[in-house]
Amino acid sequence: MKNKILIIPFLIVTMAIGTFALPPQSDADRENLISKLDALYSADELPERYANYRQEYKQSYDDAFEDVFNNVIEVLGDFSCRAVVSKQTMNDEGYFKGVIKSDYCVFANKIDGIVDSLEYYSVKVPFIRGGIWETGRIKYTFILREQEDGSTSIEIRGEVSGLENNITETIHFWESNGNFEVAFLDNLSGKLGE
Repeated sequence: MKNKILIIPFLIVTMAIGTFALPPQSDADRENLISKLDALYSADELPERYANYRQEYKQSYDDAFEDVFNNVIEVLGDFSCRAVVSKQTMNDEGYFKGVIKSDYCVFANKIDGIVDSLEYYSVKVPFIRGGIWETGRIKYTFILREQEDGSTSIEIRGEVSGLENNITETIHFWESNGNFEVAFLDNLSGKLGE
């Protein structure tokens, strides 16, 4: 009898909190979502929050590696964020590769109407019945590579997270819909004069 009594509260807690801290989606899941969105909407009907959603966020610049690397850190500052990791290495062929990781950049808080902001920058905000979101934030990872022709390619990966402070009292992580990444690349292009 004791086992049955313990199972019921466990099931209730699992049903209440067990399914909303979603891990990042696989490439197959991402492709599936893109296909579903394409099937549901024509290009001019696509909801604004999915307008920049794609498989990857890459850009190539004609500028030297060092210029692009330094400007990424500068644009992070423009976004009220800072780099916590910035490394450069040279590969066997003599070309530079760099990695820059940002700190968690807070873009919304409870006072600012956080739910709309979370939805605008997310593929899918975790649903928590009775949940109250305190903060919304994004963490960037930039991978830069010097190319044979002297240009520099950059890839951006963004991960959105937020603190839910009523039911779970924990930070949840989920996938960005690309709005931050595209805005960042636009600002970087402006800094580099492209």
